[in-house]
Amino acid sequence: NNRAAFYCCKKENFSECDKVRKLENLKEMRKTKVEFAVQFSGNNASHALKSVLQDVGTIEINAKLGRVIIETKNVPWNEIQQRIEGTGRLAVLTGF
Repeated sequence: NNRAAFYCCKKENFSECDKVRKLENLKEMRKTKVEFAVQFSGNNASHALKSVLQDVGTIEINAKLGRVIIETKNVPWNEIQQRIEGTGRLAVLTGF
């Protein structure tokens, strides 16, 4: 974490500091951001999507544009698509 990186840099243990930074960078690199075009209809669409996607990662929903962006560490895009389509909406992968 950042506190550990700050601590090791403050102590001037630069080789240890580099290890911490590399580890933090690897954690960030493992995240995957996927974007879907989704058919929205009705007021409950966003709520239904948030409900089925709550455990996959960070969710950004733009109903007006029909866009759902998910940043995840461990859920494959096709599983996310299945969850979205399980709510009765068509979902097309538009970005990876």
